[in-house]
Amino acid sequence: YRDIFPGPRDTKNLDSYIETIEYLIKQKNYAVIRMGRDKEIQPFPKKIEGFFDYASSEYTSDKNDILLVGNSRLYIGTNSGLAMLSYKFRIPACFVNYVPFSKSSWVPNSFYFPKIYKNKKTGHILTISELIRTPIFNSIEMKDYNDFETIENSSDDILNFVKEYIDRIDGKYLDSKEVLLIREK
Repeated sequence: YRDIFPGPRDTKNLDSYIETIEYLIKQKNYAVIRMGRDKEIQPFPKKIEGFFDYASSEYTSDKNDILLVGNSRLYIGTNSGLAMLSYKFRIPACFVNYVPFSKSSWVPNSFYFPKIYKNKKTGHILTISELIRTPIFNSIEMKDYNDFETIENSSDDILNFVKEYIDRIDGKYLDSKEVLLIREK
């Protein structure tokens, strides 16, 4: 059912995470675990050394979910129940492909990269001021998305967003000259 009628929060393109996973493993020396649970969950599209596809394994359980998130250094994910665990355990969280837009500020010290919202009839990409006047601003209900589609973050967007977030939590991030100039205005 979800393959035919995916919800606005669902991630359809798992390939867009491959570069980020490889960066975390090869450049940052992290182990990466894909979380989640669903009867129809598909295995991750690529085998990567240092990556465990827990979501499609036989080991999924509530207890293991709690142990894995609670002992992680960083949570990268979407709007899900697991996101709440990162908050409870005070794990730094970097949210990508986030829906709905209105719920993107409830976890302290976390960054959010929402999906892009597009009007299906006109093809127009919504600005934030336009988005807040629609039913999808605060909704994950399919019926509210009849006139809209969500566009997932690209592979490059996810990778660069995660790199910046890690630099920020490690105290290594420096704003660019362009960002500093914008802030002065």
